[in-house]
Amino acid sequence: MAGVPRKSPAELTPGWPVEPSEDEVAEVARRIALVVREETERLGVRGLAKRLGVSHAMLVSVSEGRTWPNIGLVVRLERELGRRVWPDSGQSE
Repeated sequence: MAGVPRKSPAELTPGWPVEPSEDEVAEVARRIALVVREETERLGVRGLAKRLGVSHAMLVSVSEGRTWPNIGLVVRLERELGRRVWPDSGQSE
C-alpha cells in the first residue's frame, strides 16, 4: 500500500532557503542545505561531491530543497568538515 507522497523541504518552506521554515523537520533540512551551499561555494559542487563520496546531483537536489537530506550525507558532511551539521533542538541560526 503506497503512502501519501511527502512534500519536499522547499514546498514546506516559502522563501527557501533564505527564510526559516515553520515546519520543524523542513527547518533541519534547510539548515543542512545551507551548509551544503556554503561548502559548494568554497569547493564547487563536484569537488564537494568527490570529497564526500556522493553524487553532485544529490548535493544540488538537497541544496535546492527538492529532496530530503539523508543521514549518510549528514555523517559525511560532519566528518569532512570536522564540525556538527545536524542542528541541536532549539538552536538558533
